[in-house]
Amino acid sequence: MPATVGRRPTSHRAVNRLDRRIVGQIGAIAVVWWIAWQAVQSFGRSYEFFDMKIYHGAMVWWAGGGDLYEFIAPGTTLGFTYPPFAALLMLPMTGLSTVTAGWLNAVASVAALALILVALLQPVAQRAGWPLWFTAALALPLALAIEPSRETLGYGQVNLLLFALIMADMVALRRRSCRAGSSTGGRLRRFWSGGTWAGIGIGLATAIKVFPALFIVYLALTRQWRAAVTAFGTAATVTLITFSIAGPESSTYFTRMLWHTDRVGPADMTPNQSLAGVLARLYDSAEAPGLLYITFASVILVIGLSRAGSAHADGDELAAFTLVGLTANVISPISWSHHHVFV
Repeated sequence: MPATVGRRPTSHRAVNRLDRRIVGQIGAIAVVWWIAWQAVQSFGRSYEFFDMKIYHGAMVWWAGGGDLYEFIAPGTTLGFTYPPFAALLMLPMTGLSTVTAGWLNAVASVAALALILVALLQPVAQRAGWPLWFTAALALPLALAIEPSRETLGYGQVNLLLFALIMADMVALRRRSCRAGSSTGGRLRRFWSGGTWAGIGIGLATAIKVFPALFIVYLALTRQWRAAVTAFGTAATVTLITFSIAGPESSTYFTRMLWHTDRVGPADMTPNQSLAGVLARLYDSAEAPGLLYITFASVILVIGLSRAGSAHADGDELAAFTLVGLTANVISPISWSHHHVFV
């Protein structure tokens, strides 16, 4: 009896300490969210789903029998610029209002970013001795407050969703390297825990928006053949299926629209933070000097992929993926600030 009574205060004190720690963690999270919100209110601006209005209008136009790539948003010179597979994914939004579609995209994007942060921050949480949920909850408002995230959500863009698809493959490669040779568990469990899906995310992202194809090149250069073949096969399969569903649109995109980068605006616009944008502004021209742009882009491409390969050789797949993502943004003819989620 005395022994039982003597343990109760210790247990009670432990519960109190645990309660105080959780309260402190929740308070810290609230403070970080408040600071991030104040920063956005002070330095951000209003967006009103500008790009989503273009996507929504294009889908309504296409569903009504119009040519997808002939659509021009009212009051602008802008039309739909994504591959037809992206259009098929967006087509259900015709049953929604632009605002509803924009908010659904925002919620999905924030959820995708949160899941990726949970996966990426595990080493940080372990080193700091913090709970993973606490670490991710602190990081999420800071990640959302930076300009690429704000503009992605505000414009109704898909960059955070593409980022999540690409980084999911990075997580898969990390799991595969950590659990090489393990064959425990059922087939489905091995598929999930062993990172067998590596390449599917990059393949889907490439079919939605072409620039992630550079990750396939990176996977091939670093001889991660299984992931490279999976990514290429996924992108090719999805694209071929899209050809069977939307043949005329697919032909138009890959023969004409893909090469007309000026459809999204002139290269010298200040928000275009690519190499082409810098050169166009330096030369006071709507377009970058072709030969100079190709020369510098080739040099940057070689350096970026080389450094990514070195990071992979050192076992730092996260740094490698970051370098590839940033390199793709730099060498792209048009790279708006909301594309730079890899920062």
